[in-house]
Amino acid sequence: MSGAAGVGKSRLVQETVARAAARGTRTSVGRCVEFGAEIWPLAPAREIVAALATELPPATFATVLGPEARLLGALMPELDTAGAPSDRAPPAGAQSTRAFAVVLRRVAALGTRVVVFEDLHWADESTRQLFSLLTCAGGLDPLFVLGTYRSDELDRHHPLRHVLGEILRSARPERFDLEPLDRMATAELVTLLMSEPPDATLVDEVYRLSGGYPFFVEELVASRAAGFAGLPETLREVILGRVSTLDDPTLEVLRVTAASHSVATEVLGAVCGLDRSSLGVTLDTATAASLLVRDGDDVRFRHDLAREVLYGDLDAGERPRIHRRLAERLEACQPLRSGELARHWAAAGDDERTLAWSVRAGRDLLRAGAAAEAEGHLRRSLELWDRVADPARLAGTGRADL
Repeated sequence: MSGAAGVGKSRLVQETVARAAARGTRTSVGRCVEFGAEIWPLAPAREIVAALATELPPATFATVLGPEARLLGALMPELDTAGAPSDRAPPAGAQSTRAFAVVLRRVAALGTRVVVFEDLHWADESTRQLFSLLTCAGGLDPLFVLGTYRSDELDRHHPLRHVLGEILRSARPERFDLEPLDRMATAELVTLLMSEPPDATLVDEVYRLSGGYPFFVEELVASRAAGFAGLPETLREVILGRVSTLDDPTLEVLRVTAASHSVATEVLGAVCGLDRSSLGVTLDTATAASLLVRDGDDVRFRHDLAREVLYGDLDAGERPRIHRRLAERLEACQPLRSGELARHWAAAGDDERTLAWSVRAGRDLLRAGAAAEAEGHLRRSLELWDRVADPARLAGTGRADL
C-alpha cells in the first residue's frame, strides 16, 4: 500500500486490523523506525515477535520460537529466552532474517493472521529481505502480509524500489495506491468530522489548504472547530519535517515557489541560479516528494497548505529579497504578468514600482473585463499616491482620473 504522507495509509491499516480482529483473525503490526540518520535494524520483526510473547501462552510461544530462540534471544534480550547468554554477539543480518521468517511461518501454522510492515521506506536491508521472503514464499496461505510505504519518499535510487519490483514480478500481490480525496469526498469527510453539514466556504478552504489529504483535513477541521483560524502546529511540523531532508537547491526552489504561488520555470531557474539541467533534477526531486507539480511551463505547489507553511517559515528579511529577485526577473522576461509584478514589488517594499505596476495591472484587468480584480490594484495605487515622489509620472495619469 503506497501513498504520500497524510493520505491515510495508517488509518487504512487500523481499519483493516480492526475488521480482521472483529472476525476473529489475529493481527501483528510492526513499524520501521528512523531517528535522524539512524535506522533500527529489523525493527518491525522485533516488535511483532515481542507482541507474540505477550499474546501467546508461554508453551505456544516457546514452540513458535523453536531452535531460533537462541538466535532471537541474542538479538532481543527482552525475550529472556533460555540458552541465550547476554555476552553472546547478535547474529548476522542474514541469520536474523531467516530466523524471523521461520518464526513467522510457525505463527502462520497456528491460524490465519494479518502481519503488517509499516513505513517500509525506512526499512533496513534485513527488513527488506524479510518482507520479500514472506511475500514471495509459498506455503503461507494463512498469513496475509501487508506493507505500507510513502511513495513521496522513494526516489529512483531508493533500495526499496528494487525489492518492490521483485515482489511485483514474483508474487503478483494486490497493490493499493492511495490518492488524495476530491472535493466531494473532502466535503463528506468534513461532514463526518463535524456531525453536521458544513458551510460551503469552510469546505472550499479546507480542500484548498489540504489538497484532499485526510490527515490535513482532520487537523484543519479540528482547528477551525476550536476557533483557531491559522495553521495547526501539527501540520507545520509535518510539512517542515518532510522538507528538512531535501538538499539546498531543492529548498531554495521551494522557497521561491512559495513566494510565487505559480512561477514559470524560466523565471524560477534564473532566480535560483540554476541552469536548465540542474533545475530539471531539482524539480524532479520536489515532484517526487509530492510538494510541487508542473502546470505547463509553470511550477506550483501540489496544495496550498505546504506553500503557506514554507512561506510562513521565511524570515522577515528573506521574504522581500525573494520577491525583489522575482520581480526583477519577471520584468525582464514576462512583463505581461503585471498583476504578479505589482504583488512582488509590494512584498519587496518598493512603493514606486508597486504604484506603477498596480496601475498597469488594473488597466490590463479592466480590458479583460475583470473589474472587481482591477479595483483592488487601482485602490492600492491610490493608497500609495502620497508616499512616493511624482506619482502622476509613475501612474501615467492624474490622481482624479485614477
